Amino acid sequence: MIFEMTNALITENMGVAILISVCSKFVGGSCCYFLGKYKMKKRIVKSLEGSEIYKGIDSLITKRPFKISCVIRITNLPLFIKNYGLLLSDKVNYGIYTGANMITGVFSSAVEINIFK
Repeated sequence: MIFEMTNALITENMGVAILISVCSKFVGGSCCYFLGKYKMKKRIVKSLEGSEIYKGIDSLITKRPFKISCVIRITNLPLFIKNYGLLLSDKVNYGIYTGANMITGVFSSAVEINIFK
C-alpha cells in the first residue's frame, strides 16, 4: 500500500501509475515464486508442516489450484502463507501462481492508487 501511495503521488497519469504498480507486482511475485520454490522450500516446509492452515490449503489446492490460489490471495491470511504457502503444493506452477497474483493485484492496485489520486 505504501508503494501504491508513493506511486500515485509521484506519477501524474493514473494509468501509468497502475501500470508501474502491476509490473512491480509481477516482478515481486516472480521473485517470491523462484525463491520459495527452489531456494527456501525446506525452510518453508519446516515452518508450516504442522500447521492446520497449510493442511487445509494443500487439500483444497489439489482439486482446483487456480481458483483456490485466487481465493487465498484475497483472504485475510498472513502474508507468509499467501506468498510462500501456496508454493508447497506441486499443483501450483509458475503460471497459476503468477496468474492469481496478477488478477488479484491489478484490482487492489487500481483501488489503492485511485484512493490516493
